[in-house]
Amino acid sequence: MRRFLASTVAASALALMLGMASARADDAVDPNAKQGGAITITYKDDVATLDPAIGYDWQNWSMIKSLFDGLMDYEPGTTKLKPDLAESYEISPDGKTFTFKLRHGVKFHNGREMTADDVKYSLDRVTNPKTQSPGAGFFGSIKGYDEVAAGKANSLSGVTAVDPY
Repeated sequence: MRRFLASTVAASALALMLGMASARADDAVDPNAKQGGAITITYKDDVATLDPAIGYDWQNWSMIKSLFDGLMDYEPGTTKLKPDLAESYEISPDGKTFTFKLRHGVKFHNGREMTADDVKYSLDRVTNPKTQSPGAGFFGSIKGYDEVAAGKANSLSGVTAVDPY
């Protein structure tokens, strides 16, 4: 049970690591929806941060999950992972290498397209001790984590961007 929970939390952390807007062709859009308007959401306490690298309590997590997309997400109502900002992914036969292919056309709020370098930056940032991310340890199995956590490296050696996508 502990391993299941740890893997579920780690997968959730990975899914939230990138905060960016996306438009997916497979998302159903209400033809009667009108742009604009307001939504009011109330919480018992203030939301302390919208930074997905440090907002790990339930209050922040639920708001961050509502605002940002990640490489992976869950199929609604299940614990089954599916690609989100990733178009697809492969796991090596030994289970040690994960290769994500990013969707083309995913843009940040400023219009710049997301690249694999952005994914690497996000993972390097969350594991950097200066960020003080409560979830940094979820990435402890990535090669180079110990060096980054100890302040001996600025980048995870096990995360590489082989091309823009």
